Amino acid sequence: MDKKIYEDVRRVINEVMEKESPDLSRKRSATLDKTASFMESLEVDSLLALEMVSKIEKKFGVQLKEEDFMHFDTLENIASFIERRMKEKGSPKTKPPKKNIVKSKKMPRKNKSR
Repeated sequence: MDKKIYEDVRRVINEVMEKESPDLSRKRSATLDKTASFMESLEVDSLLALEMVSKIEKKFGVQLKEEDFMHFDTLENIASFIERRMKEKGSPKTKPPKKNIVKSKKMPRKNKSR
């Protein structure tokens, strides 16, 4: 499992929890580790899960169903799933950058009569 992906997933989940409930977030994030069931320890309901899924999709550019998210109850499982999806589709981080192609303005044609 890619450690950066894991840390980014953890960060996204912490951001959502912080926004929802700053006081509870601090207590809950202390129990958040790779193999702990974060769905239970963070008391994630369907609305929180939906917000987390939305932010994860934006961050990583992968599609993730809420049902899948609820099924992968540990951060490690979610990070591994995201890593597989990114490899399947070719992560923007691994694709070579597009070359900037500058289009030139069309020059008027000279009239070649005579």
